Amino acid sequence: SQYNGVYRSTNNGSNWTQTPLNNEFVKCISNDSSLFLAGVLDNGVYYSGSNGAYWTHTFLGNKTVYSVAIKGYVFFAGAGDSGVYKSTDMGYLWVKTSLNTGRITALMFSGNNLIAGTGNGDIFISSNFGSTWTEKSEGLPQSNDTINCLLDANNYIFAGTSSNSVYRRP
Repeated sequence: SQYNGVYRSTNNGSNWTQTPLNNEFVKCISNDSSLFLAGVLDNGVYYSGSNGAYWTHTFLGNKTVYSVAIKGYVFFAGAGDSGVYKSTDMGYLWVKTSLNTGRITALMFSGNNLIAGTGNGDIFISSNFGSTWTEKSEGLPQSNDTINCLLDANNYIFAGTSSNSVYRRP
């Protein structure tokens, strides 16, 4: 199969050009200011400090990364081998956080809170950059729906699941 990587627009989407990250199956992308992360199939994480114009491969290895989040210069990656990894040195060294439950399929920041959704349908939150986690799955069905995406909007956290449902909580 063909991997098309990441495309970039500098005119609000009127035109798109392919970036040098053109040979990977990109599963997810996130940014904080001009710094971007891209999680890829079987090859870890790439980052760009040039608004996506150029990309550098990090040292997370051959893991499939389903979700990424970034806050300042701290990188987070939700890997397919059941964990959230953290890097504080631009991806040179990755350390597994204490969240070891299920495949991490969604990551996002809401303020300084890092929120993780799993392939088992659970949601966890960390207020200390991944050092400790608290489960916040109340109100979600016990059906093991994958949390596909998370969104922070209008003082709610929204979770989209694999059963075509959307849940929200303040």
